Amino acid sequence: MLKTKDVKSCIVFLLIFSMMLSGFNFSFANDFSDIGEHWAKNEIKAWIEKELIEGYSDGTFRPDNNITRAEFITLINRAFGYTKEDIINFPDVSSDNWFYSEIAKAKAAGYISGYPDGTMKPNNSISRQEAAGIVVRILDLGENINAAEKFADYSKIPAWSRGYIGTVLEAKIMEGYPDGTFKAEDFITRAEAVITLERAMEIESDVITYDKSGTYGPLEGIETIDKNVLISADGVILQNVLIKGNLTLDKGIGDGEVTLKNVTVKKDTFIYGGGENSVIFRDCALEGTVTIEKADGRIRIVAEGTTSVSKAVLQSGAILLSEGEGLFSRVELPKDLSKDTRIVLTGNFGGVEIAAKEVSVKVGEGSVLESLVFTKDAADAEVDLDKETSIAIVKTDAKIKITGQGSIGKVEINVDGVLVEQKPEEIVLKPGVKANIGGEDISEKSDGSGGPTTDPVGTAKGEITLRLDKAEYTVDEDITISGTVIKDKIGLADVDITLKLIDNEGQVILVEQIKTDVNGKFTDTFKVPEETEAGVYALTVKANDPVNKSKKEEITIIN
Repeated sequence: MLKTKDVKSCIVFLLIFSMMLSGFNFSFANDFSDIGEHWAKNEIKAWIEKELIEGYSDGTFRPDNNITRAEFITLINRAFGYTKEDIINFPDVSSDNWFYSEIAKAKAAGYISGYPDGTMKPNNSISRQEAAGIVVRILDLGENINAAEKFADYSKIPAWSRGYIGTVLEAKIMEGYPDGTFKAEDFITRAEAVITLERAMEIESDVITYDKSGTYGPLEGIETIDKNVLISADGVILQNVLIKGNLTLDKGIGDGEVTLKNVTVKKDTFIYGGGENSVIFRDCALEGTVTIEKADGRIRIVAEGTTSVSKAVLQSGAILLSEGEGLFSRVELPKDLSKDTRIVLTGNFGGVEIAAKEVSVKVGEGSVLESLVFTKDAADAEVDLDKETSIAIVKTDAKIKITGQGSIGKVEINVDGVLVEQKPEEIVLKPGVKANIGGEDISEKSDGSGGPTTDPVGTAKGEITLRLDKAEYTVDEDITISGTVIKDKIGLADVDITLKLIDNEGQVILVEQIKTDVNGKFTDTFKVPEETEAGVYALTVKANDPVNKSKKEEITIIN
């Protein structure tokens, strides 16, 4: 029989042992005195019930207390089920520490690496920016620097964490404060940690991953995926799917190749992997923003067939190529893009906006740009036009250089020092501004009437414009379109035009033949077939020989 002293010693030992196992000096009780009115009470209670987090033995949870790095790592391991351990050799983590195995699990999972001095600092409180970085690495979401610009304290956010903070904001994992700040270096609280990790778990459970080469998706028809999609392997072919969430092409693809056929992405697309031979979108519709960020800048994105890209944002060097009726409606080079970054654009593009300084853009042979805009931040950006390229309008608020061949319809210049080797059809200078256009220094007309001197120059390539009377129709309504096939400043007459209405499965449900008038203008009124279902359809018009150009818009059919 144990003596009273022995019993007490045993109880104390068991209590200490249980506390060591938990990693926290807490209790799993659910009714804590200090969470009844807290904004995160429901999530906290749920986590306690699932035994993912504990309260303190005095009956409190202390939701607004800071949380240490070791405690945060422990919560992550529990929430995401990490159990595999790796060898660790951090000088401030001893095998005697309660968190030793948790740090070993985190290292094996690959979401922590320690500080530059080799330490882990497990007992330090963890900051909001550190938490954001860990979550982004766990979910492999990449970095979105632009999104962080919305915060009032953006300038105070360290450069290394801006991309992580932008990503957790866009993914709705973390939020800012009512005053518009993020407070990146403030410590995250226990309640905030629970909310952040709960949202991260929801995103992880909401992802379908393709991590082995092969062909996925049905041979016929369309498969609808309500979740996010992650592709992380070379040699993946994804076909005939409608993705209602985001699409991510992960770094795991490396310099490999991925092909998507007849894929529609309703939300955003993130491209971090793929090589120069390349990421191919064939007959796809990317309706959200496409963010491209390959570490070495060696990546080629191809829009084939009827592929439409709503907006592409380049965070690294890249080659964008459209073939057939493929179209990049908008391309942005943001101001934080590294200087000397090389971009190649070839094919059909809507608006291209350059806000990055000292970048270099090559526009490939035969390309057509509806507009090229340089913001005030684009100082010393250079664009080189290959032969038979055409740009309808150029606008610049920065000192830039456009070289090479090709043609420009109109240029609007608002600052000194702009150089354009081509001679546009029309030049508009802000009063007092000087520029070098077509090898000639110009400012105002010699007759004093204002505006620059220029001689119209013809273009060899034609363009096609398309206008809709509205974007949404019922089945029984007339749909009226109009447009012009343009050569120089005048229409190109006697051009045959084919109009097609295409559903989201790529099936053509209507074909119309149109002809331009003597000024190159065309108009047509039609109805969709009565059996047409409600949805979003692609309307394309293609001008056949001699210009062979096309235009695409989307229309919505409602019941």
